Amino acid sequence: KVTPDGSKYIISAQYSDLIDVYNTNGVLLKRISGPLNVYPKYSVKTLNNYPRLSHDKKDAITGYMDIALTNDKIIALYSGIPLEQNEFDCKFLHVFSMKGELLETVILDHKLVRITLDTPNNRLYGIQFSPIPEIYMYQL
Repeated sequence: KVTPDGSKYIISAQYSDLIDVYNTNGVLLKRISGPLNVYPKYSVKTLNNYPRLSHDKKDAITGYMDIALTNDKIIALYSGIPLEQNEFDCKFLHVFSMKGELLETVILDHKLVRITLDTPNNRLYGIQFSPIPEIYMYQL
């Protein structure tokens, strides 16, 4: 994802708890590690004679499932549950500065799978899939 001012782009590695901050030239400015410090582990497997990317189910986690950005903060939806448990809902928000400092951890009242910011109204929206699909709004 790209910051609203276009000055940085942020990548969250799936099935780990790493977040990378890059400038517009592709230079890594900061690697943020979550509480478990799990790096992604992938392998290539062949399926129907075509190579396919496969994650390591044994060591992978459901880490940062989604991120929302301001120009100076990263709001990351975090689970930390082993991937083999097949639980993709998250109850934690980690708020980081662009320098990688953990500013706040928020425990949500619902487990969410996606988040987005409504910056003009200073709101965060989240989607819950289970037990029924619902949208939640949090005033920031």
